[in-house]
Amino acid sequence: MSRSRAIRSGVSAVFKQPLIIVAELAWSWAFSLAVLLLGVYALLLFLHSLPVSGGDIFGLSGIVPSLFGQTLAHIFHGSGPTMARIVIVLAVGFAALWWMAASLGRAATLPALIARTDGEGVVTSEPISKPALRLRTIVGLHALRVVLGFAGALAYFGAVLLALSVSRVGAEVQVGEMQGDIANFYLMLIPIALVIGLIWSTVSWYLRLAPVVAVSNDSDVVRSILDSAWLSRKFAAQFAWVGFVCGILRLMLYGAAFFVLLGSIGLLAQLPGGIVVGTLALLVLMYSFCSSLINMVKIAAYARIVGSEWEAEWEADQKAGTKQGSTRTGSIVDLDLDLAAPTATPEVEPLSFGRGHCEPPPTPAG
Repeated sequence: MSRSRAIRSGVSAVFKQPLIIVAELAWSWAFSLAVLLLGVYALLLFLHSLPVSGGDIFGLSGIVPSLFGQTLAHIFHGSGPTMARIVIVLAVGFAALWWMAASLGRAATLPALIARTDGEGVVTSEPISKPALRLRTIVGLHALRVVLGFAGALAYFGAVLLALSVSRVGAEVQVGEMQGDIANFYLMLIPIALVIGLIWSTVSWYLRLAPVVAVSNDSDVVRSILDSAWLSRKFAAQFAWVGFVCGILRLMLYGAAFFVLLGSIGLLAQLPGGIVVGTLALLVLMYSFCSSLINMVKIAAYARIVGSEWEAEWEADQKAGTKQGSTRTGSIVDLDLDLAAPTATPEVEPLSFGRGHCEPPPTPAG
């Protein structure tokens, strides 16, 4: 499949089935709302756990402006462990929510995006060989993505600690040595971070493509990852082009959202608070809708690229099976092959003009 045709087919598949967009928005908005509520609740719990004395209230009142910063430092002093625990709990909770929401969302949208082409190259809505939905495979792949995310974060944290320990940044040294240690810190950190980022992005790409492959050929977790790696090498140009086009669309969306926000700040400053909040919420929903639409077009284009490969393989297997079966049963295919093959012409016996057959008329006497 060509690069441009993959994008056109993806756009056509998304707009011909509006329920796909509805399902994508449903799980993404539900996850975002849950994250927002949990984040606000955790922030309120953290603020409630901070001890505030009467002197702190006086410092926060602003009567003495110079005391405001000192008061904040006094209130948050010693709250580091509590904040770290809350951040860890929130990270685990958000990851678990994303795992469940993304797994169910992809299980609902991917089967509708896996389509085949008819004999004239037109995309139809029928799935390739009617692939069964492998919910367990999709759940397992998204669980691996969560584990990969935590592993990447720990790897970056370990790289920072390693660079700090080797360069001795923060130790009591002279000024010139401190500058040299900072240079050694970045010389140690940047190559390690680049290697970690390369490994993480490669594995993450395979895991993002694997659900599409799993639904296309009904494979398990390991097989879908291996097939994703093989398809990524075979159709590297097609996948890169789809990612490039969708990336340009996202940059255009970012720019449009930024200019709309700048243009509306002056107008919103003159409106009541309720209208401002409603307008901002509407802008966020519109941005989320456009972002989800671009994401679904990208996934649909990936599905078309993967589906074209499995369809070609399936058709080849079907043709091979038909020829093998016709050799055994003597079907019409064998008849065509026999007619096309050169055959020996049977010898025709000359007509006998003896008795019992038509005899030629007698020759008249001269």
